[in-house]
Amino acid sequence: MAVWLPRDSATMMSVQPPTEHDLWYDYRFGGGPLVALAASQVDALIGANWQRAGRKTGKPKPIKRPQLPHTHTGTAGRDIDDFRSWYADQPGGRPLT
Repeated sequence: MAVWLPRDSATMMSVQPPTEHDLWYDYRFGGGPLVALAASQVDALIGANWQRAGRKTGKPKPIKRPQLPHTHTGTAGRDIDDFRSWYADQPGGRPLT
């Protein structure tokens, strides 16, 4: 049953909580493009205030944005059975026939 539930349902969120990346960029969890745009605006404002203040040291750092983890390992030498077993083991995955 859980395979067919939406990603933002209470059951799926208890099984697989949203990642930081989801919270920033996925509209289902309150994120989306506007959150990233707001962070860019804040970075620009902080940088402009620092520049106008005439400070020579301590340049402000931008807001840290989450990145997707790099999980690509390549597909050379893999066959369909490997993929099916991998997919069945994923959260929300199901056996493929």
